[in-house]
Amino acid sequence: MGRGAGWLGKPQGYPCQSLDAPSGKKTKTKAHNAGSISNDSDRSIHSIDSDALDSSNIELVQTSKKKGKGRLDAPKQKKLCKAARDDADSGDDAPYKNKMVLFIPHASGDGNQHVNLPLTTTYDSALEVIYETIGCDKVNQKLGLSYKLMSATAKTPATSLGSEDNWEGLQDDIKAAQCKQKETVAANIIAAEQYMKSLRAMSSMKKWGKKASGSRKQGKKTSVALMDLNPMDSDEDDSDSDISFMEHEKEELQKLKTAHSACVKCGSSQRAWATALAMASPNVTLNTPLKAQLFKELFTSKMVTALSASAPETPLQVSNQLAAMMNPAYPFMPMAYPPHPWMPTPPPQPHFSYPHLPESPYYLQSEPQSSSHRRKDDIPSSDPTDEDLQKPSYPDIAEFLTKLNEKHPRRNLICHIDDFESKDFYTIDEMTKLSNDNLCTQFNFTIRNAQFFLAEVKKNIKHISHAYGKSRSRNN
Repeated sequence: MGRGAGWLGKPQGYPCQSLDAPSGKKTKTKAHNAGSISNDSDRSIHSIDSDALDSSNIELVQTSKKKGKGRLDAPKQKKLCKAARDDADSGDDAPYKNKMVLFIPHASGDGNQHVNLPLTTTYDSALEVIYETIGCDKVNQKLGLSYKLMSATAKTPATSLGSEDNWEGLQDDIKAAQCKQKETVAANIIAAEQYMKSLRAMSSMKKWGKKASGSRKQGKKTSVALMDLNPMDSDEDDSDSDISFMEHEKEELQKLKTAHSACVKCGSSQRAWATALAMASPNVTLNTPLKAQLFKELFTSKMVTALSASAPETPLQVSNQLAAMMNPAYPFMPMAYPPHPWMPTPPPQPHFSYPHLPESPYYLQSEPQSSSHRRKDDIPSSDPTDEDLQKPSYPDIAEFLTKLNEKHPRRNLICHIDDFESKDFYTIDEMTKLSNDNLCTQFNFTIRNAQFFLAEVKKNIKHISHAYGKSRSRNN
C-alpha cells in the first residue's frame, strides 16, 4: 500500500513518465507482440491461402485433365483455338478481302483473260474493263453478260449481269465465298457463243469468207449463224460520193447501150448490169453480166458467143454488109436489115408474092408473120430514156444481195435471188412495201435476216434519194 501511495504521490508529470515508461514499454511490448502475432497470422493466412490456391490449382488441373479425357470436349477446345487464330489472321487487311478475280473471254483468241479488280469497283467501270477485254468496246451492239463462281457446281445456272443490282449481287457472292473459304474466289464471265464467233468474224472477214464459201460449195450451212454487230450504223454518208457513184453508173449504162445496141435481150437488164459495173463487182465486164437469174439467158453457150460478137461494128464491116445486100445475086430479095444473133434474116421471097407492093419490105404485107420475123424497130426498146436517167436509179436486187453477201457471207443472202425473181421483184425500191412476215413466209427468210435485209434496203434507198435530190438541185 505505501509503495503504491508513494508512487501515486509523486508529481504528476514525472511519475507519469516514470510510470508510463514501464507501462509504455509494457504496452509497446504488448503492441509489438500484437504486431508480431498479427504478422505471424498474416503469414499463416498467406501460407494457408497459397497452399489452398496450390491445392485448388492442382484440383483444377486435375479436373481439366479429367475433362480433357472426354471425346467431345477436346475437339471443341481445338476448334475454338483454330477459329481464334483464323480470326486473328483474317482481318480487314487480308488480301482476298480487297479484290475480286474475273476470268473474261476475248475475241482475239481462245481461253480467258485473268483480270483483277477491287471489290469496290462500280458497275460502269467494270463494264468498261469487261468490254475492252472481250474486244467489243467499239461495237454498237453489246452482248448480254452472265457470271458463275468458280466454286459453284456444274449444275449451278449462270446469273445475269445485266444491271447494277446484278453486279452488287456478284460482289456479295464473292465476299461470302471468300469469308467461308478464307481465300480468293474467282468468277467466270460468260458470253454467248454466237456473239463471240460474230466478233471474231468481224475482225477477220477474209478468213470467215473462205469458210463460208466452202460451206456453200458443199451445200451445208454452218451450225452457228453470225450476227450483225452494227445494225444501227450511222445514216450519215458522203453525199458527194453518192453523186459520183450515180454519175459513174450513168457512164457505164451509156457504154452498155453503145456496146450492145443491137442486143434485144440485154435491154431489159442493162440498168442492173450498169449498177454492177459501177460497183466493180467481180467477173462483171462490158461483155459478161452478173451470174444471176436475171441474166440466165445470156449464159448459155450460144448466148455467150453472141454476146461477145455483139460489139460495135466498124464502118468497114457495115459497108461490106450493105454491099452484100445490094449484090445482083439477090434480085428478088427485099430490102433486109443486118442479121442479128437472135433474129434470123428472112429467107428470099418470090417476086410474085408482092404484086401490089414489090418494093415494100415484108413486114408491111397483110400476110401475118411469126414473131421471129418482126423488125427490130417494132420491138419496144427497154433502154432507159433520157427522162429515166434523171430518176433515182436503185440497185437490182440480185446485185444488192450479192454485195451484202460479200460483206456478211454467213447470212447466205445470195440464196434468195431466185426467190425474188420468181415473184417478179427486181429492184430494191420494190421491197419497201414488204414486211418481215412477208419475207419469212414468201421468200424463206429467217426473222433476223429479214430484219437486217429491210434495214439495209431502207438505208440504201435513203442514201440514193438524198444524192438524187442534191444532184437535181445542182443541175437546176
